Amino acid sequence: MAGGVAYLFGARSWLLLILAVVTSSIASYVLLSRQRDKMSAAFVAKREQRASQRVSVGSRLDAGAQAEDSD
Repeated sequence: MAGGVAYLFGARSWLLLILAVVTSSIASYVLLSRQRDKMSAAFVAKREQRASQRVSVGSRLDAGAQAEDSD
């Protein structure tokens, strides 16, 4: 879309490519900011959930040693 608009305004060759990339990058940054914020919030929530459920290796080794000692 951005390339077509740049072509209509007379851009050709490398200038067309550069203008299309810059224009589409700016448009996606502005227009997709809400979706980007939602995805980053979901990522952080999932990472915090995993961190809260994580059991350290040392505590698992201690639990295994206690289980062996009780047998």
